Amino acid sequence: MCASFFRGTQLDQNVKFQDKNKKLMKEWSWPKIFDQKVDVSKVNLTKINAWIEQRITELLGDDDDIVINFAISQLEESTKNATNKFLCPKNMQISLTGFLTKNTAIFMEELWALLLSAQSQPDGIPPELQQLSRQKEAIASGLNDEAKQKLQKFKDIAEMNFKSKKGSRFTDGNENADVDAAERYRQSILKERQSEA
Repeated sequence: MCASFFRGTQLDQNVKFQDKNKKLMKEWSWPKIFDQKVDVSKVNLTKINAWIEQRITELLGDDDDIVINFAISQLEESTKNATNKFLCPKNMQISLTGFLTKNTAIFMEELWALLLSAQSQPDGIPPELQQLSRQKEAIASGLNDEAKQKLQKFKDIAEMNFKSKKGSRFTDGNENADVDAAERYRQSILKERQSEA
């Protein structure tokens, strides 16, 4: 018999071996922002990775290291790819859908907007993240100023109490005890404020 008698099917003809991602890309509707390309090599990934970690934790309600590392690895893979340096947001969204479910589209649109913004900046950091970090610093310094004011009031009160007790028989000889207590109080206020922020 002739060898040409046995004919098989090609991979793309067989339903079992079709690329499901291509099929999903055609079926799903995508936001217009995904049409713009992002060169991840121009982006400061350390800042973006921190944002990804924070945002996924907010969306899921807990800190899921597997999902966070998977999303970060999707970004880092594109920087290692020499043939295609542009990241495909559609593939990334399809990959993350199993983990983030209904929140995937929200997450990817926010991430893509940040990446587009970051690639246009010389330092690779999106202005939105820079502004957010400035706001956090301002809040922290405001809390620090408030704590300093409270400490000063506490010191003034402690000093007045000390002066009024100086001639008293109840003094224990430790003149700095009130000041030390005021400092401990200031430190506790700072810790509380930092944990709230």
